[in-house]
Amino acid sequence: MQECNIWVICQYFSEERYNEICPDDLEKFLQLFPHQKLFQCIGRDNDFMYLKKDKDIYRVKESLLKTTEEPKFKIGETVILINKNEKAVVVSIGWHYKLAEAIYTVSIYGYVKRTRYFGKDLKVIYDIV
Repeated sequence: MQECNIWVICQYFSEERYNEICPDDLEKFLQLFPHQKLFQCIGRDNDFMYLKKDKDIYRVKESLLKTTEEPKFKIGETVILINKNEKAVVVSIGWHYKLAEAIYTVSIYGYVKRTRYFGKDLKVIYDIV
């Protein structure tokens, strides 16, 4: 596997294109509703791109993917909710198709918030040492 580090979204696809997903990963990949997700592509081989989502890896054909810019925040990063001035931790990164930008799920004190946040709603905490 060749390493790579790009960010991609999975373009909408139907049953006719299931052959573009590694058969070993198909069921679990479809459970994600992948056309609504942002993935980090961590590698490729002759057949598949290796997509990382949270802790899982999925193999799909490049033809299903569209490259996008790297999200502003990373999973595990501590941020401030600008409107509430509360600390939170990014736990997941999704994709808003209509606005074509990353959306973030955060947790506060270990509880995952139901609200999704855009990059403009969050800011990085810079620790002073």
